[in-house]
Amino acid sequence: MNSRKFVNPPAEFRLVPFWFWNGAMEEGEILRQIREMHEKGVGGFCLAARPGLRLPYLSQVWFDRVQLAVETAASLGLQVWLHDEFPFPGGMSSERVAPGHPDHRAKYLIFEETTVQGGQQVDILLPWATVLRAIAIPLRRDRSLWDEALDIRTHIGSHHRQEVFRESNKTDGYHGKQYFTQDAVHRLFWKAPAGRWRVLVFLQKDFETPQFSGTHFDAFNREAVDCFLETTFRPYAESIGKHFGRTVPTVLTTETVEREDRLLWSPLLPQIFRERNGYDLLDSLPGLITGFGQNTARIRYDYFQTLSELIRDNYHGACQDWADQHKVNYASAVPVLRNAHQTRIHLPGSSGGREKIGALEIKGSNGSASVYRWNPKFSASLAHQTKLQRVFNTSYQGTGWSLTLQDMKWIADRLASQGCNLFTAYGFSYTLDGLRKHDTPPSQFHQNPYWKHFRLFADYVGRLSFILSQGQHVADIALLDPVTSLWTHLCHPDLGWQYVGSDPDEKKLATRLAGDWTYLMDSLSRMQRNYDCLDPEILGNARVSGGRLKVGSASYEALVIPPIANLEPKAFELIRQFYNAGGKVICLG
Repeated sequence: MNSRKFVNPPAEFRLVPFWFWNGAMEEGEILRQIREMHEKGVGGFCLAARPGLRLPYLSQVWFDRVQLAVETAASLGLQVWLHDEFPFPGGMSSERVAPGHPDHRAKYLIFEETTVQGGQQVDILLPWATVLRAIAIPLRRDRSLWDEALDIRTHIGSHHRQEVFRESNKTDGYHGKQYFTQDAVHRLFWKAPAGRWRVLVFLQKDFETPQFSGTHFDAFNREAVDCFLETTFRPYAESIGKHFGRTVPTVLTTETVEREDRLLWSPLLPQIFRERNGYDLLDSLPGLITGFGQNTARIRYDYFQTLSELIRDNYHGACQDWADQHKVNYASAVPVLRNAHQTRIHLPGSSGGREKIGALEIKGSNGSASVYRWNPKFSASLAHQTKLQRVFNTSYQGTGWSLTLQDMKWIADRLASQGCNLFTAYGFSYTLDGLRKHDTPPSQFHQNPYWKHFRLFADYVGRLSFILSQGQHVADIALLDPVTSLWTHLCHPDLGWQYVGSDPDEKKLATRLAGDWTYLMDSLSRMQRNYDCLDPEILGNARVSGGRLKVGSASYEALVIPPIANLEPKAFELIRQFYNAGGKVICLG
């Protein structure tokens, strides 16, 4: 280890806070704030537009200010990261993608369900969206007879649910009034035959979040992602491309769409699903919400796996290819559906680090240990298993104005113990004028009373990051990720693995699977037994040598298997080989 670098770490190991551009962005103030950061030991900053920005985003004046900031940082030896867009998720850049390419708009899957008796007139208003499938399934003792389902799509038509009567401004007629209808919806109008029936309608609907940008692009579609990169990152390359790979080492993405509890979808999915899996997804849609016979688990696994591969290849793959072409690193904390599919990211990261001193002891675990995006263990484990050197975390987001330097050190120490060795603090605000002070506080910048002491903290974090980037990480325990079991029991990856189905019995099992896994992670951490999370897909590509399980730069003497309901064949075979070679396999449940 280089002792001089430890005492005074280079910029690459120091804090890289988000610098929120949320005001008029005056040239003199930009220069002053960059010098403040340099004086206080910050290694650079991540340029991020935020609400309150007074310059037109991605306009010429925006890039003039960006160029000024980058050239000033270069003169001081600071690094500049570029954030993907404004604000989040989807941001204004999506508004540049979607209008010219309607087929690039993000979609999600919704459904409507009801149960009716024979002879009953079904009259249901449905959202104005693309109808994918509409079926009526006969019920016998509450059991759905899927093989006898009727296609009732032809019974769906258009309908206006609002009547308007108003004065007319037209002067070419004899009548000064006007009547018309508006607010289009679909309407299912079908009379049920004898018996009891379960009616299901699946629709493809546009993602819209008016409170942010209104429209998102389809992150599963490579052409849409390429268009996003063209409208967002290409102008940076034209403006400051000469600094890429030096002063500008990294581009960062943190969001795609605000998924909430929606079923993920893309117009491309049915065709790609058939090509990959050999059967029709539209015919199998009921399996995504309810029991659908013996193939239910396979349908759900194939659905999530296909989508996860699309995110890996078409979103992360496109961003990585762009970064490689422009000689910069691609960093991302975009939510994934399984940890193994972060392999197209040069610098994987997480967005944890929001709990202050004592909060975990007072409130207890909130289940975030098992959420890919919130727990640095996942990205750190992946780094060990793929021979990556650095793992970042966007810490301190939303911790409030009571956050102290003591809290910040405690959070950094906890994140470091989980494998993080690069900290992108969230964040430094250009201004707190007006309502801006309420935008994900606090600002750890010059507005805070502790700023005059910030150099002490910045030096400490720089040394911590430096020393944790040296040597060889050692963890003898691998904890298997039960991702495929959670998928097949409708646990939503973006909702902390909450159950999103409708079967009470399945919900109990799903909740138990997720809870047991989270408990094991919390327990190992509290016992101070270092471990890595191991995705079954990565396990399937491991090797057994000397009674140890080896993958990338990681080597494990014990594999802990939480309660699971299924396992991919390659992973099962590697476990068999490991056990037969004398490896320790601990099965729970």
